Amino acid sequence: MKSCLPRLLYPSDMFVYVTFFEGARKAPPRLSCGRYCPHFVVKGDGEYLGVRFTEGTECVFGSEAYAAVLPMYEGVGYHKLKPGVSFLIMEGGSAVGEGIVDSV
Repeated sequence: MKSCLPRLLYPSDMFVYVTFFEGARKAPPRLSCGRYCPHFVVKGDGEYLGVRFTEGTECVFGSEAYAAVLPMYEGVGYHKLKPGVSFLIMEGGSAVGEGIVDSV
């Protein structure tokens, strides 16, 4: 897979499995350019956690993709995103997908 940005390993990278819902977006996002910046919301919690996808496999609606994600803000509850934790992928107030944290 070719990235459009140079790949740097950030000490705060986390790796996630994600699935995007059919009909929630016009097209699946491109995860490997560093331009897709949704929010994660841990299932059962209401806090929006801003993230930036930095690398990832190709997305197809309804199929699992694997990606590296970088937290975007300081002082936010990213500690909630631990291996095995499930989350929703939010764009504004709309859930466009879901995922699970693989590693931090």
